[in-house]
Amino acid sequence: MDRILSNLSKIPINKFTSGKLTDDDKIKVRKSYKKFAKELRDLDTNYNIWAPDCDVTMTEVLYSLLPFNYDVYVIDYIGLLKGLSGDDQVRQLGAAVREAKIFAKNNNKLVIILAQLNDDNKVKYSRAMVEHVSNCWIWEYNEASRESGIVTMNPIKSRNQDPTPFDLAVDFSIMRAGDVTESDFQTREDPSGKKLKEKVGKSKERLKKLSQEIDEYDLDDDED
Repeated sequence: MDRILSNLSKIPINKFTSGKLTDDDKIKVRKSYKKFAKELRDLDTNYNIWAPDCDVTMTEVLYSLLPFNYDVYVIDYIGLLKGLSGDDQVRQLGAAVREAKIFAKNNNKLVIILAQLNDDNKVKYSRAMVEHVSNCWIWEYNEASRESGIVTMNPIKSRNQDPTPFDLAVDFSIMRAGDVTESDFQTREDPSGKKLKEKVGKSKERLKKLSQEIDEYDLDDDED
């Protein structure tokens, strides 16, 4: 919840975690959260965080929340679930992801599962997890991305989708991520912003190409 409030209010996360919010900060937090809550109500939706006070399995997570009719489940993270450790960990992790995929399909849900990467930037513990999912995006927050404020999302698996990598501008001091913009050039990576401009230029070209493909598809559909 600290991360959400930092994101909404743009107040640094360390002020929440260290308990150093000022009275003005608290007023800003309340106002930003009320605005967020109103936006949710206007969309006839809600957002909740469930932190179980005991070990739970993948099955318990999925079916305990099913009566609430959430459209999207985000599990942070799979390594903390019950029964996914020990000598049989590799098989159990793969089986848990497969169960989540079947659940998502049968109940028309989106299940997002977070996992860690190892030192080789591969999904930690179990390759079987990647084999079972429909989409897998990996990203690394290294020294270069810390300096530039840019991370590259790599879709290493994209079933029936475009697997083109894309960039995000991140600011973990206030828990935010978003599109890379022209203003990022002034403060990140190098004074001229040359490397970022090249990245954004490539992203814009990919977006332009994708837009053209969509237009062509719509045209063909109309003709049919």
